[in-house]
Amino acid sequence: MSCRLAPAAALLAALAVSQAGASERAFGAFAPLVAVGTHAVADDEGLTTITGRVRGPLYGETDTAPEEVGLLVCAFELRLDSSSLAEEGSATCAFEGREPGARLQARFGCEGTLGEGCVGDFVITAGFGPYQGATGGGRATLSVRERIYGLADDNTLTETLYGLAHWERFVLRLP
Repeated sequence: MSCRLAPAAALLAALAVSQAGASERAFGAFAPLVAVGTHAVADDEGLTTITGRVRGPLYGETDTAPEEVGLLVCAFELRLDSSSLAEEGSATCAFEGREPGARLQARFGCEGTLGEGCVGDFVITAGFGPYQGATGGGRATLSVRERIYGLADDNTLTETLYGLAHWERFVLRLP
């Protein structure tokens, strides 16, 4: 059951519930992401490995308008098969909330096809501050919207990636 939170204050409350008792909140979320300084290395078998760091604001969906709730930063590795365009990725992420010390850590693994997105589970692994003991996450789709290529000083290919992470239903459980 998905719960769309009406006012922005309710969304922020969902992301910073007091320690008074257990709660679970579910909402849609998205993050426009930028990856700068990524490196791509191709092997002889047509597999390209792209590594880097993405970051962008995380928005929670409400009945009236999306509300920015913090910053999402992920270190990632994406493997792309040039013949089938299959992609597989993994990431370790941190979410920084608006409150001092409000932080979540998560892992993300995905599979998909280039151009259609990489889909997988985003799982909260730790929480700090008001998120202490948090669990949850949700099925996420990561799609790259634009790529800009360059060449690094060591002659490796660099990319700036612009993309979007989207959760139909993000669940946050607090003890």
